[in-house]
Amino acid sequence: VLIFFLFFLVAWNFTKVPYYIGFDANGDTDYEKGGLTGSINLAYWVKGFQSSKLHSPACNFLLVHIAFGSTVLIMMALTLIKTAWRKKYGYYFFTFSILLGVHTLPAAWTMGAAFTKYLFTFTCVWVITASLFGYRTLQFYNTNPVKHEKHLLIEYSLITVGAYGAG
Repeated sequence: VLIFFLFFLVAWNFTKVPYYIGFDANGDTDYEKGGLTGSINLAYWVKGFQSSKLHSPACNFLLVHIAFGSTVLIMMALTLIKTAWRKKYGYYFFTFSILLGVHTLPAAWTMGAAFTKYLFTFTCVWVITASLFGYRTLQFYNTNPVKHEKHLLIEYSLITVGAYGAG
């Protein structure tokens, strides 16, 4: 069920790509004047849909964001299929997670509403911190593989929840 949900999130994010590519903040429409929403697909599919706005170029931020976020979600799903991949590909996973968190941090900090600003900034820091702990776990993995495998699962899970929250 969790694997299906992770793949659904990735597919959902890819439904946004055509709208981000087509987004041109030249002010021709009311939507363009208001800013770019993270759920741009819903703005086109659901009449009157509103959410928090980003004032960032779509291709410079959100397409990169989808690539990093989808990579993290797919890697998490794959480690649920074969747990040995947590250790084998951990350095890649934690690196992509840090890149996702660092990449998202400026956009999170510049959100308009205080609640979303602090919430998304917190989730970015959460993802980065869990990734750093993941590097530490990998470094000491061979001293106690059973204990550290459990730690990797926790770190992967924290990052996945944080990545979903940040995205």
